[in-house]
Amino acid sequence: MGQLGQKMSSAHCLEPSDIRDRALFQNAKKRKIVVEKRNSVRLKLYTEEALDSWVVPLTWYTSHPAEIDRFYDFVDQYQKDHGYSLNKAGLREIIEKKIDGGVSNELREIIDQRLDTAGKILAFLKRAKR
Repeated sequence: MGQLGQKMSSAHCLEPSDIRDRALFQNAKKRKIVVEKRNSVRLKLYTEEALDSWVVPLTWYTSHPAEIDRFYDFVDQYQKDHGYSLNKAGLREIIEKKIDGGVSNELREIIDQRLDTAGKILAFLKRAKR
C-alpha cells in the first residue's frame, strides 16, 4: 500500500454519535446566529459616518439646533442606505458602544426617544414616498 493508502486507512472515521453531536452543535450555533442577527445592525459606510457625526460629539444628546441637524442627517442617510425599517435594539447597541464614559439610564432614555423619533420620520418618508 502506498503512502496515500496508509494515510487514508489511518484517518479517523466519524461515529454516528460524532455526527449527531456535530449536527446538534451546528443547529445550536445557527439558532444563536439568528438571535444575534435579529438584534444586530450592520451599518453601511455613509450611515456609520453620519451616526458618528451625530453621537461622537459630547453634546449629541442636547436639543441644540446643530445636534438636531446632525441627527436629521443621520436619519436621512440611514433611509438612503437601509430603507424605512429601523432596528431599534440594534441601533441602540451601536450607539451605546460609541458613547465614551458609559451610558446612564437617562442617556438610554434619550437614545430611545431619538430612535422613536427616527422611526416616525422614516414612517413619514415611506408614506410620502420619499
